[in-house]
Parts: sequence; C-alpha cells; structure tokens
Amino acid sequence: MKKILVTDDLTVINMGIDIRSKTRLIKEVVSRLEECFKPVCKLHGMNNRDQINITTCVKEALYNAITHGNLEVDSELKKESLELFDKKVKEKEMIEKFSQKKVIVRYHAFSNKIDIQVEDQGKGFDPAKVDFDILEPYGRGIKLIESFMDKVVWNEVGNCIYMTKYLKK
Repeated sequence: MKKILVTDDLTVINMGIDIRSKTRLIKEVVSRLEECFKPVCKLHGMNNRDQINITTCVKEALYNAITHGNLEVDSELKKESLELFDKKVKEKEMIEKFSQKKVIVRYHAFSNKIDIQVEDQGKGFDPAKVDFDILEPYGRGIKLIESFMDKVVWNEVGNCIYMTKYLKK
C-alpha cells in the first residue's frame, strides 16, 4: 500500500510494509521508507541530521521488533556476549515458528508530522522497565528513539511502538 497526495497546502503519504522476522530485511524496509520521508523532510526544510535520526529510529524499532519481539532473544544475552546474542538471532531466524512471525510497519506523512508504527507478533514488554546504561550494549535503542522523535508511545502490550516527528513549518 502506497498512497501519495501532495499539494501546496497538504502532503499525505501512506505506506504499509509487512515482513517476516529476518534481520537481513531491515535494510530494504528502511530504504523504502526513506524514499517516502526524505522528500517530505526536504519539503519542510528539515536537515540531513533529522533524516538520519528518523532512519536510526526506524532501524532500531525494526531490529528490536524482530530480535526481541518475534524471535524472543532476550537482551540479557548481550551481557554475556554480543557474538552469542547474534548467534542466537541467526539460529532463531532458521526456526519457522519464529521466522514466520511478521513485523508490520505503517508510515503516514501529513502536512505537519510523520508517524511511523512498528508492530511485532511477540509477547511484548514494559518499556518503563528497560534499564539504560550508556556503557552497556542494550537499552540504548529505546533511548535513541525517545530522544530523536518528538513523541513515542507504546501500546498496552508493549509489542507496538508509535513514533512521531513533527515537521518544521
């Protein structure tokens, strides 16, 4: 689904992407979303830093949805070893029970904002309970998203993130 409407006073772009739980697909999804939001950002006078920040948030949300949500790889494993964590992700991507779960991405651009929703089919979590330590290899993605986006909301289950970036006038 991709709908585009642009006039002098109104910009509306909608896109939906559903993917299976494979980390190798993140790059393609991000590329397709960038095709939509970069022109909108330029139209509204946003700089490259803003665009890079949005890209970073999308990558983080997708990675978390796939690895922690659908593949159910616990971030605590990163404390032991990043290599062990990556190995576990690759193992679970080969198990159909996990890899067939979908991540649903919805993108909406309006005249005043960009909304991006990333939802997985996992059990969810409580984002308020995520520990953040800049020196640790976990929890930083959520903090980046919260600092780069203007509004971040999770659904009650904790398996869907809604991110909003307000456009400059």
